[in-house]
Amino acid sequence: MLRSELPDEQLQDLVSHLAGCARCRRAVLPRVGALRGKLDWEPELSQPDLEPGSDHFHVLAVARRERVRIEQALSLLIEDGPLALVEGPRRLRGLPAYEALLLRSWELRLDDPPQAVELAKYATLIASKLKPRLLGDQLIADLCCRAWAVLSNAYRVAGNHPTAESTLETTFYYYYRGSQDELLFARIADFQASLLAAQRDFDVALELLTVAHKIYCDHGEPHLAGRALISRGIYEGYAGDRERGIQSISEGLRQIDKKRDPRLAFLAVHNLAFLLVEGKRFREARVLSRKILWHSGLTPRRIDRIKLLWIEGRANLGLGRLDRAARDFQAVRTEFLELEMHYQAALAALDLALVDLLQNRTTEARATVLEAVEVFCALEISQEQLNAVNILKEAFKRDVMAAALLEMTLDALRRAERDPS
Repeated sequence: MLRSELPDEQLQDLVSHLAGCARCRRAVLPRVGALRGKLDWEPELSQPDLEPGSDHFHVLAVARRERVRIEQALSLLIEDGPLALVEGPRRLRGLPAYEALLLRSWELRLDDPPQAVELAKYATLIASKLKPRLLGDQLIADLCCRAWAVLSNAYRVAGNHPTAESTLETTFYYYYRGSQDELLFARIADFQASLLAAQRDFDVALELLTVAHKIYCDHGEPHLAGRALISRGIYEGYAGDRERGIQSISEGLRQIDKKRDPRLAFLAVHNLAFLLVEGKRFREARVLSRKILWHSGLTPRRIDRIKLLWIEGRANLGLGRLDRAARDFQAVRTEFLELEMHYQAALAALDLALVDLLQNRTTEARATVLEAVEVFCALEISQEQLNAVNILKEAFKRDVMAAALLEMTLDALRRAERDPS
């Protein structure tokens, strides 16, 4: 029906059935939004006898009108902000505004987390004001659930974990008052896994992603199943199981639609290359780092290019290509300093000092290490990281400049970034 592939007679029969069958309406309505995102259609349906208050009217209205309205609402939101949308033309209020806010919140979650939070808040407000007589209590609960889930994830990306956790409780409140759709549950489980991983509870996060992956597979959603696998692989790597992480990410990459989400493809391959370097599979990592953009078809942001060069530098170091590694680390350090990302710049400086040591440039290595140590000490880092840095400082001050000690410190600092415990 949504593809406009049904003959008129069958279409009329289906619309009549939906008008009289509450069970089918409950099954169909929550999925209309998901279907709309996957299909490229603009069906021409003419049903003058449909009344605005009936459920079957809304199934057809979403298929016929809402896509255009959402695009218009999104344009207004981007140009004039959320208040202009909420107080804007009546035809763009309600569902079009709700969808536009969630779409824009999702787009901005990595580039502008505070704005992503703000937009998701507006979406929860709109969902709470939708009229039950038009949509039904269950569908409104589903819409509230979805908005609160996106809000919880936005809080998590913004680093506000306690609020993300309490917001997730509200998400489940609405979930159990709605249709309890399995795909919606999988999405919530995906978000909850990300929050738990950020809190370093990897075991439960991995279990939730396994559940989400199975649901997506059962519902014929290979892209979403692949995304769950990629997340699982990243967290397996964080938990110390690099080989299993590499396997999960590789399998997930085979399942996702790279054109549908090039950013996901980029992050997946980037993390795969990172795990290969961590596992000392340097040649594979170097080849992959050079193919990442080809894999995703994405134009990289500056920070992405810097991180790619960093991985390539570490791969060159592992392969013994020291001159190339030195150039890579120097460029990475300079770029991070320009972006005022001092922790990362200091970490890259230690990589550069390691290359200097291996090339017997001890004077340069000593100066670089002591300069980096001063940066670390000025930053708010954990006591464990500070202990490692101070041991390194005392050794280099006394000209005990061992590459093994520097490598151990680098490893400790990188592990502490992912897992403070």
